[in-house]
Amino acid sequence: MNEGNSTQEAPQKDFADRLREFVDALRPYIKRLWPHRYKILKINLLADVIILLYLLFLTKPYYKTTITILPEYGTKASLGGLGGLASLAGINLAEGTSTVIYQNILSSESVLSPVVYAHYLTKEFKDSVNLIQYFEVEVEKRDEPDVQERRQFLKVYNLMKNAIIQTDLDRMTEILDITVTMPESKLSAEVANNIVESLDEYVQTVRKSNAIDRRLYLERRNSQIEDSLRNNEEALKTFQIQNKIIEQSPELVLQQSRLMRNVELYQATNIQINQQLEIARIDEIKDNPIINLKEKAKDPVVRSGPPRRNYFIFLIILVGISATSYFVYRDQLKEYFNIVKTELKK
Repeated sequence: MNEGNSTQEAPQKDFADRLREFVDALRPYIKRLWPHRYKILKINLLADVIILLYLLFLTKPYYKTTITILPEYGTKASLGGLGGLASLAGINLAEGTSTVIYQNILSSESVLSPVVYAHYLTKEFKDSVNLIQYFEVEVEKRDEPDVQERRQFLKVYNLMKNAIIQTDLDRMTEILDITVTMPESKLSAEVANNIVESLDEYVQTVRKSNAIDRRLYLERRNSQIEDSLRNNEEALKTFQIQNKIIEQSPELVLQQSRLMRNVELYQATNIQINQQLEIARIDEIKDNPIINLKEKAKDPVVRSGPPRRNYFIFLIILVGISATSYFVYRDQLKEYFNIVKTELKK
């Protein structure tokens, strides 16, 4: 019976010993802090008030708007002129879908430039302003006007590319999410919609340009093939008129076969080019939307940040740890400071 009680009391004694050792280890630090307890309390209260005022009145809220682009369904041919865009972005259509290409070209100047220079109605300005005016971008006055305008655009462009616009591509579903963060909720939605519209216009323009270039090439090539076909047909006709009896001469039979093969080759080529030409003409006049948008962005209304409560808790803890550490190691810090000061005077 005594043995059972001793085994039950052993863990309790071990825990008590560990707790006593822990308290003994903290006792020197507590003794150092105890005379400064009121100072630490005042520092924390003052820091709490300053942090709270800063978070309430000086931090600006921001709003996030997310717009979703669905992948292009169908065969690779349905991607139209995106093949040219993919090659410019260093992507093969075999390796990426339309949304992968969109993610790469979204941050290009060709897409973001119309968004930057578009005018928006905002709360901060009475009249509509573009994003350069909204962010009040300043540059050096000594530059030429064209250089100033370019510098202003690049500042806003880099801001949009690095901070305002975020993209998230789900590799499984190939769904692309574009998130825009702006100081105003309505402005956030308008910028997001303008980005997608600019992207769609850019893709449509490139696709149409590719279709026009392909049609023009096929028309030139078709004209060349038709000329060659007519020339070979005339050559065959002239040969047959000049040689009424061909079967009796193996050489004439061979020459006639060559001429006929040339005619047949150009005829087959002419048929194929005409087919491709019709496809190019259809692609040129097609007006089907390429970007499959889930829905347009709407005013988020509720601000997305900053997370003031989390910031407040984090900063309070940081100030408390800093103040406590200072008073614990104040003597060592003074000693180190004096050593450094003495060494610098040498």
